[in-house]
Amino acid sequence: RDLGMNRVSIGVQDFDPRVQAAIGREQSIAATKALVESVRKRGVRSVNFDLVYGLPHQSEAT
Repeated sequence: RDLGMNRVSIGVQDFDPRVQAAIGREQSIAATKALVESVRKRGVRSVNFDLVYGLPHQSEAT
């Protein structure tokens, strides 16, 4: 925040571990939550998750 950063964008892609494994982008929900908590402690209030649709193992229902 001292450097002027006021928002963070996190490339989660998908929260489903099966989808994450298929695209080689594995991170736990706990790790994502810890990252959000960390940046918020530093004064960053705007957090964005980049989600991608149409990945392997995704469907309209999920």
